[in-house]
Amino acid sequence: MTIRADTRLQRFPWSVLEYTQILKLRGLPFTVEKSDILEFFKDYRVEDEKVHIACRPDGKVTGEAYVTFESTEEAMRAMAKDMKMIGSRYVELFPSTPDEARQAESRSRQ
Repeated sequence: MTIRADTRLQRFPWSVLEYTQILKLRGLPFTVEKSDILEFFKDYRVEDEKVHIACRPDGKVTGEAYVTFESTEEAMRAMAKDMKMIGSRYVELFPSTPDEARQAESRSRQ
């Protein structure tokens, strides 16, 4: 099930985004760990194995991560954390797709 991301359309009107259970996080500190992301989303239902931090082939963090929530509605609720801070960085949240998350994960393993 996907739901139109109207709040994001206000900031990015040229694209039609839809919510899934997955959010992309961008702007993360390069020292981020899963525990930081789990703490960031502590008020939402997120399991450790549902957090993927994107890395370059050399293993360095890219500043992006993908989080799969229990439901599309939970991902929408989590958008309340958009532009909130992890460490000293503002984190942007975007609706994502399973394909985008899978591609980032496979690039990290190369």
